[in-house]
Amino acid sequence: MSRIQIAAIILAVSGTYLIATKGNPVSMDISAKGLIFGILVAIGVVIYTLLSRPIIASWGNLTITGWEMLIGGSVLFFLTRAWIFPTNLELPAWIIIAVIVIIGTAVGFSVAEKYPL
Repeated sequence: MSRIQIAAIILAVSGTYLIATKGNPVSMDISAKGLIFGILVAIGVVIYTLLSRPIIASWGNLTITGWEMLIGGSVLFFLTRAWIFPTNLELPAWIIIAVIVIIGTAVGFSVAEKYPL
């Protein structure tokens, strides 16, 4: 494991700790449902990552991730009725959403594919 990966793990765990406790080590500021859901999601991500390794080795990370996001996004699009746009958002909120979508997904996955750890 490289130093960058170790640093990423430490930062992720530290960030999760700060979010869950708000920096107070004696209290957890998260509901039981939130904690259980978070643990189940983490288990799902581990299973999902390990099961997709053989197909990623054959087709590449960017292709598989793209199809996974397309399928998952399509399902969530209909489950959440995403075609109904909120009308009370102001321009800064729309800009923030656009930045998250463009930088957080498209650029993030493209950079990760071009420069793997």
